[in-house]
Amino acid sequence: MLTYDLRVEQETISIDLKGNIDMRAAELFENGLFVIADHENRTFFLHFENVENVDSKGLDCIIKMMRKVRARGNEIYIANMAADTRLLLLEQWIQEMPEAAVLSF
Repeated sequence: MLTYDLRVEQETISIDLKGNIDMRAAELFENGLFVIADHENRTFFLHFENVENVDSKGLDCIIKMMRKVRARGNEIYIANMAADTRLLLLEQWIQEMPEAAVLSF
């Protein structure tokens, strides 16, 4: 199960993710985090220190959120993601959006 703590400040939104980012988390992303990603003129920080597992569906959700944030002209930073997951995310991001292949971890 995925939960998150949200901190909204004037120019930033920090999201501390907790649990598993998997098929069951897709609904939380669709109904919660994607809505948050619609904000303009914000910098987003996704914190992964309390994430236990990310599966392929979870990676898809993260990529969708990243696309949504970038489409609004915002920046997104990913903190404390496990190295193997970070590599998978980077590979998928480059395949889907080679023109925006710069990620900050």
